[in-house]
Amino acid sequence: MAKRNFAKLESFSEIFKIEPEQVKSLGFFDITPAVDSSLYIDPKLLTDDVSPFFVGAKSLLTKQFKKILLAISKIGEETKRDIYWEAANNGLKFKELQGTCLGYSKESTMGHGVGQKTRSSIISRIRKIMSKGYVEPEILDLVCVFTDDFGCDLASDLITYLIRDIIFKYNESIITELKLESFSQIKYMGHKLLENPCRKGTPIILLPKSILSDLPICYSFEDIAFACQLNKEAREALQTYLEISETTRKTAIFNFLMGNDDLLKKLIDNYSSSKGNSYDYEADPLCVWKFRIILNDVVNNFPEVFLLKSSINKRNICDIATECLKNFKDLIEDCGGRNQISHFKEKGLQFLFFASSYSICKANGVDLCPEVNHGKGPIDFYLSNGIDKVCIEAKKSTNTAYLHGLRKQLPAYMKSNESKYGFYLFFNYDNGSSKKIQKLYDAYNKMDESLKQKIKIVIIDSFEEESASKIK
Repeated sequence: MAKRNFAKLESFSEIFKIEPEQVKSLGFFDITPAVDSSLYIDPKLLTDDVSPFFVGAKSLLTKQFKKILLAISKIGEETKRDIYWEAANNGLKFKELQGTCLGYSKESTMGHGVGQKTRSSIISRIRKIMSKGYVEPEILDLVCVFTDDFGCDLASDLITYLIRDIIFKYNESIITELKLESFSQIKYMGHKLLENPCRKGTPIILLPKSILSDLPICYSFEDIAFACQLNKEAREALQTYLEISETTRKTAIFNFLMGNDDLLKKLIDNYSSSKGNSYDYEADPLCVWKFRIILNDVVNNFPEVFLLKSSINKRNICDIATECLKNFKDLIEDCGGRNQISHFKEKGLQFLFFASSYSICKANGVDLCPEVNHGKGPIDFYLSNGIDKVCIEAKKSTNTAYLHGLRKQLPAYMKSNESKYGFYLFFNYDNGSSKKIQKLYDAYNKMDESLKQKIKIVIIDSFEEESASKIK
């Protein structure tokens, strides 16, 4: 009998044998230590009493924000010679806390901060906003809205760094409450934390699930509108005065708002009066935990899906990518997966692909890397065996940029990370319609012949199957 090829992505509670009731009681997000989940700290959700072990978070963040804004308000000139500029600059220096397993991966679950150019841009733009009379600490929440290359993930990283002492105490309390002292721990920033068993030498850092939201990275106008929680009136007003396209930079939008006081006020007031939205863990549109249920169902009911294939050439990275995509297509179309994914966002579908392909890549000595940025933006996935690389870009048919993903994004990503091949994974949600698929192949056929030889399109029918009782 062929050997089963299924290495399970385990949650924190599964690894450390913690009961679901204990996870619920302590209120932390049950992370998957081997990979990042697309969630972020929403400052709107922070309070001083998030949990008994997380007291004072909002007050501490407000205090830290006020210090930065006070320094910015006293800047005479934006150079290192100005002591207040230097104080504000130092206040914005941070590194992502290793081990939260949140955000989009940057080569791994280990993060980074922001460079001097971005910090200078943040300071300059906050100064301009303050010159309009806005001095409340929460204008720093909007940094990701006004600053190019600074998305909600980095804004969340800044917040975690500024309230890190409370976060560390929270984790130390959980270790004590769950009696986990016997497990391997490491010293991190002066605190003893659990070691991540999936990445030796790095900690596990848990956060209350109630403060997390599925905020996007703000690189496009649509992300900006979402992050600001703009109402329809504010969005339409902005688009009336400024032509917006997918290539519009936030600098252009910021400069326009600086010249339109009424619209700037509407945007800031809109944000100030809005409430944060905690992630919907029950529906789980990003598939941060339901992937376990879906994959376990497939393992139990369709064990042949995860059997080792003797025909795979481990040295051929394209063969392995093809096998990953074939398995995933079988999982969705033939193993009942399509009836469980109708409400998933694009990121949720991508994460499910990662989880289903983890076993194949692990068994064949291949690195499967999600959301890695090599200079042209983040590719959804790339596979590497240390010699060759393959890019995979994935889009839902409901994404208006699905043609752009094939024409522009995938070729640019392949070039920037020197991939030999690329796959375009298309989730088809148009039951009974082939118009978008036809447009996709029309765009593909117009590509340069040498590029077409390197790119393959994989269509996955993702719409719900009609019940057998309704089929005539």
